[in-house]
This record gives sequence, C-alpha cells and structure tokens, in this order.
Amino acid sequence: DLPAREYLEALTARYGEVRESDGELLAIVTDRGASAEGLAAALDTPFPLLLDSDGAAARRFLPDGATHGLFIVDRYASLRAQWT
Repeated sequence: DLPAREYLEALTARYGEVRESDGELLAIVTDRGASAEGLAAALDTPFPLLLDSDGAAARRFLPDGATHGLFIVDRYASLRAQWT
C-alpha cells in the first residue's frame, strides 16, 4: 500500500489519461490532521480533494483496514469498477 501522499501523487501523474477518456477524478482524504486545501496546494493536484475528517465515507465505501480506494463511476453514477 502506498501512503496517501504517494498515492495522490501517482493519481496526479495519471490524471491526463483520465481526462483524455472524458473522466473526472475526486479524491477523499481521511487524515484528521490533514487539510484538504493544504494538501491539494502542496501536491498541486489538478482534481478536487475533499476531507473526510470523521471517516464516514471511508467506513461506508472501504473495507476495514483499507487506507485508500479507487472507484470508477460513469456519468450516470453507476459504479463500473473499484479497487481497495
């Protein structure tokens, strides 16, 4: 597992491929000590970062112990693939 910062850097590096496929990326950060705005600025991410400070999104969508996940959702909000 990559630490969150390295994972976000990897997503940033591949973001062009997402856009070429008419996709969009949204990242959710669960670190209570993090600031989504500060992390986005530090990493210069071209996609939005949201802060899940209470872990509600992580509890709902990630299996116990997972540090991150990737979900592909189409424009109709149908889940097409996921990796955790």
